[in-house]
Amino acid sequence: MQLAQLLNQTQGTLPLSTGTTALPGTSLTFFERVQAAFQTTVDSLIAFLPEILAALVVLIIGWIVAVLLGKLVRKLLSLTRIDKALDKVGLKQVRDETGLELSIARFVGDLVKWFLIIVSVLAAADILRLSEISVFLRSILLYFPNVVVAVVIVIIGVLVGNFVQRLVLGAGKTAKLPSIPLISAFARWSVIVFSVLAALVQLQVAASLIQILFTGVIAMLAIAGGLAFGLGGKNYAEHLMTRFRETAEADSHSPKKSNGSNDKEHMMGE
Repeated sequence: MQLAQLLNQTQGTLPLSTGTTALPGTSLTFFERVQAAFQTTVDSLIAFLPEILAALVVLIIGWIVAVLLGKLVRKLLSLTRIDKALDKVGLKQVRDETGLELSIARFVGDLVKWFLIIVSVLAAADILRLSEISVFLRSILLYFPNVVVAVVIVIIGVLVGNFVQRLVLGAGKTAKLPSIPLISAFARWSVIVFSVLAALVQLQVAASLIQILFTGVIAMLAIAGGLAFGLGGKNYAEHLMTRFRETAEADSHSPKKSNGSNDKEHMMGE
């Protein structure tokens, strides 16, 4: 502002293009203009310095608090043995198959830590009046609940998938059905894949594409199952229907036979 005022005051005394010069002592030299601009910059920096220091203090304190609270949450969840409980219901199997270090305690601790870090960065951006950064960080904070829900959906899907696999495997062994390990594995991974698709929808990652893919997979399974049963299991289905009809007919005649025998016994008793 000071530089602009000085330029406006000396506008009439600058040299003209016709070769005329201003009066001595009324125009600014090049070095004076540079000095004025430098002085303006220093004054603005000094006026802005308290806000910079306040933002740095908020950022440093927020970072320290975030790291400490993240470690505390991770430690508390480790004491509850939640990872061991999930390992017993099938999470260890997924970890061994994928090679990933899946830990609920570590995930929740890191989630808390980064949430607080983003909050501290948002507070620093508000102090510095950086509106664009503040809007971006607020959108990230609003996205955190979706991440939590998506992780819960995947965990539940993995647990349900393992339960379904054990259920199908046990029922198949009891009934002595062929290829039951393949069927149980297919059932397990079907549940897991569907849970992953649901998590992606929750994360709003190509939601329309995921819904189309989900519908296509369901239609493919339905058509494949119908063709397999209609072509490959035609004779078996006919055999099952014949046995069902014979059983139904036998059950329908059994009350008459029992009633007739009861009448004969009644007459003999008389």
